[in-house]
Amino acid sequence: AEALRQQFDSQFAKVLVSVHPSDIEGETAGKGSNFVHALRVVASLITDPSSCIIHVADSDSMYHQRYFTAVNADFCIRQDDAVCYQPMVIQGCLNIWSVPAFSRLSSISATVDLIDPPLPHSTFSYPYSRLQRIGKGNASLAQDADVMCEDFHLFLNGILEDPTLDIKFIP
Repeated sequence: AEALRQQFDSQFAKVLVSVHPSDIEGETAGKGSNFVHALRVVASLITDPSSCIIHVADSDSMYHQRYFTAVNADFCIRQDDAVCYQPMVIQGCLNIWSVPAFSRLSSISATVDLIDPPLPHSTFSYPYSRLQRIGKGNASLAQDADVMCEDFHLFLNGILEDPTLDIKFIP
């Protein structure tokens, strides 16, 4: 985590590393609970929720070099915050030749499915104000900490809160 922070620190206003405690009752260890914990940590740092975007990624996620520029440009001209930004993701190809054949086939199938996905997958970005809206005023309540599939679960929570929430695919 520290190596990633150092690598990307100069490219963002702030890169925060938060470590989810392992002893929080009712929270399943995983990306969903890590995301909830990180939202709890950043809540006191955000002074203007309407100008903040939260990016969620795995450590091996790969972005197009202009993804963040494109997200920021779209965010600045939007009339609302009813959006989940989704980079065009190629899943499972980083280690494709070092895994069993069955895993390769599964990975290829998932990659084909992600060409035009109906739900966000793995790596996504939300306006902080939208996360607050989904969480009824508290962004950390937008995501359930006991859910492993945080990506589409969060989007479905958002759709239930506001059916106009849309996925915008960027490079």
